[in-house]
Amino acid sequence: MQTAAADSLLRGWRDDLLSGRLSLAGFRQVVTAHVLSQIRCSEVSIWHFTGPVGQRRLVCVAANDQVGGWHERPYDDLLESQFGEYFDELSRTRIVRSDDAWADPRLAGFRDTLVERDVRALLDVSFAVNGHIYGVICCEQTGHTRNWTPAETQWLRRFATALSTQIARARGADQWEKPLPAAVMVR
Repeated sequence: MQTAAADSLLRGWRDDLLSGRLSLAGFRQVVTAHVLSQIRCSEVSIWHFTGPVGQRRLVCVAANDQVGGWHERPYDDLLESQFGEYFDELSRTRIVRSDDAWADPRLAGFRDTLVERDVRALLDVSFAVNGHIYGVICCEQTGHTRNWTPAETQWLRRFATALSTQIARARGADQWEKPLPAAVMVR
């Protein structure tokens, strides 16, 4: 898992996005596909924080999974008022690493959803843009628990930092925040 290579890829994808060679959906697709190929988990999604502290929500803006690939699965927004412990952990440490998500007290508010979707392990890393917490890259493992390695955790942290840099440098970065419309075409 090469971080320098990821930095270079992200710069290229950002330039393609800004020049119009890559749509926003396409940018999101290549980012999630890259994380999926590096971490080799069941699904990777990217979420964006909205709202003031205490009333924040996380909105899914992209998802890619090993079985179905890029998709527009309708995930519910996550509300800070319902999942305060999870939001606090992401804000404080910038990471929620759970090898057994069903038994993790920080994820108690999600338990029904995790069981329903058979998500057994999570590796979530938040990232900041211009000093403000901005989003989360979420890696999920279905079917069985998983011991996330220190190398995976470190790579995802570095990748999230590199992604935040590219979002900050992109003009119109506010477009990243918008969930994709249902009928979006990926180039």
